[in-house]
Amino acid sequence: MKTSLYNNCRPAEVSGRALAFNSFSGALIEVSAEQADFLAGRHSFDPSQVQEKDENLLKDLYRNGFVVDDEVDEFALLKTRHDRAKHSRHQLDITISPTLDCNFGCFYCYQGRLKERMSQQVQDEIIDFIAQHEGLEELKLSWFGGEPLLCLDIIEAMSERIEELSKKMGFTYSAQMTTNGYDLDKERVAILRKCHVDNLQITLDGPPDLHDKRRNLVTRSNGTFWPIIEGIKLLNKAGSTVIIRSNVDKTNIDRVEELIDILADEGLHQNSFYLGQVKPYSEQVKRVSKVFLSKAEMGEHDARVQKYLARKNFKAGADVHFPEPKNTYCSANRTHAYVIDHDGETYKCWAEIGDHSLSLGQLRDLPPPELAEEKMSPCAQRWHDWSPFDEEKGCATCKMLPICMGGCAFSGMTILNNVPECIKFKFNLEETLVKKAAQLRRVPA
Repeated sequence: MKTSLYNNCRPAEVSGRALAFNSFSGALIEVSAEQADFLAGRHSFDPSQVQEKDENLLKDLYRNGFVVDDEVDEFALLKTRHDRAKHSRHQLDITISPTLDCNFGCFYCYQGRLKERMSQQVQDEIIDFIAQHEGLEELKLSWFGGEPLLCLDIIEAMSERIEELSKKMGFTYSAQMTTNGYDLDKERVAILRKCHVDNLQITLDGPPDLHDKRRNLVTRSNGTFWPIIEGIKLLNKAGSTVIIRSNVDKTNIDRVEELIDILADEGLHQNSFYLGQVKPYSEQVKRVSKVFLSKAEMGEHDARVQKYLARKNFKAGADVHFPEPKNTYCSANRTHAYVIDHDGETYKCWAEIGDHSLSLGQLRDLPPPELAEEKMSPCAQRWHDWSPFDEEKGCATCKMLPICMGGCAFSGMTILNNVPECIKFKFNLEETLVKKAAQLRRVPA
């Protein structure tokens, strides 16, 4: 028997105790400092030595992946898990942007506000493309923009057709949306529910005075903060799941707690909340790079914010607030995942949308699903070849690999010049484990 490659041990709040987290299984346990030292090392051992001291402990360690049999190759198992998800044809992930137009003028936006809307022809091509996936078991659909609510009629019409197709082909179908939330009212919320858009991400960049400067309307000076708050309340009342994101940099990170206080006062404790890092997704955004936060700084600030959220009794979303094992970092790492813009151009990542130099080609020209890996475009091949298991990248020997899987591939390939981007948990794992342990004991962190 041997200790796992993926044990991460950190001191607990109680003297002489430690928290052990296995990134392969996602298990978290509390052990003595002596036991943590044992688990942190990579070595084989005689099980009888542990059994003599505590037979139940050995069973718990084995069941939760902290110790494994000598013949187990965890790295190979992890790669198999990754490859199976990467190449699977049973799941299709599609992000649809019916327009790149937007009613907001956020300074960090990397998209141009094109007024065009998705044509009926492109809508038909999307339905035909989904229908080509014989044996499909699950369709995960995301509505994106621009601002997707500007094309709610298209979303409604396409959702009806996709639902009919799901019944005909026998696959499950779920939908989510990234929206600024400004145009939400009872009627629109009802339409979204009918369209199975049950999960939404909405951004608030600080308290009203700060948010309204960063996320302003293009055509008039009305504030956007309070209409968004009311929209979130309508979604909550309708039973939707709303995740609130706050895009942060050096100019607003110190005021996040003020925003959380307002959300708490408005009764939005049920909503998950997380920080988004403003990144140089385009040349336009790079011009304000001096205000960007590093990933290490993000980790430090995130730990502070998570403690404050716990103090305010906010809901903790597992993936947002606590690391979980992943098969791939995101859907863009999978072969059968596509982003489709209003004009029918396809991409691997929403951060590439609108940049035709990174397009996989027109949707109607893509190879059929069974040939997707044999007839890849150069842009698709670039994504396909990106691997967290490449030893030159440094990820292969990292204990964080199962919860990171190489991080954001777009950032690694495009922003960091083929250097993987480490996730925030690398910089705040100790604080995160302590907070999670406190939650499990039902004691405020």
